[in-house]
Amino acid sequence: MNIRKGQDFSVIHWRAEIPYLNYQKCAEDILQARDAMTTTKKKMPFVLISSLSTDYSMMWSGTRKKADQAQNSTVSGALEFLMDNGFHMFDNTTSTLKPKDLIIYTAVDLIFAEKATSFATCSRSCDRPGFCRDCNYAGSFAEMALTNRAIVGNEEGSLSCWPSNTEEYHSMANQTTIGKRKSKTHRRRQRRRRTRRLDHYNRTLSQ
Repeated sequence: MNIRKGQDFSVIHWRAEIPYLNYQKCAEDILQARDAMTTTKKKMPFVLISSLSTDYSMMWSGTRKKADQAQNSTVSGALEFLMDNGFHMFDNTTSTLKPKDLIIYTAVDLIFAEKATSFATCSRSCDRPGFCRDCNYAGSFAEMALTNRAIVGNEEGSLSCWPSNTEEYHSMANQTTIGKRKSKTHRRRQRRRRTRRLDHYNRTLSQ
């Protein structure tokens, strides 16, 4: 993974746990979201964090079952397509020292999501119809990633939906900026609630 220490990068999260999914079509939608998030002439590296893996054995059993139901496309083909178009994946860079516990990948993915300059996922709060909902299962990981970013003060650049174009990206980014201007008291209450949710999630992972 060609990302240097201190270098800015962006992340797109894809939780592809949907039956009969067309992975190739969703991969093309991810490229569209990346282009919408690329607003400067200087190219920023993009990292894909996903329930999918280039190593079939490293996917959760539920994800593998969904992958077996794919429509006219394969997981490996879609991921190779994205990497050929410049995306980085953590699990594709650890072939010699590959962790055996899948929880480690979840923890690393949360770190990537927290540190990213821009982060796009498809959370339960995404109210925009289209490819975000078509390609994603809106689960707890998306909520926890957004919560972590809020706790560390990295709300700006957090998107609860994949943007389909630059105008949509700026609209969602502006909503995030406006949200940051809420009163300090309200934000402290939000942070306490998010911290409790994060603690609960971490306890669940450790069980």
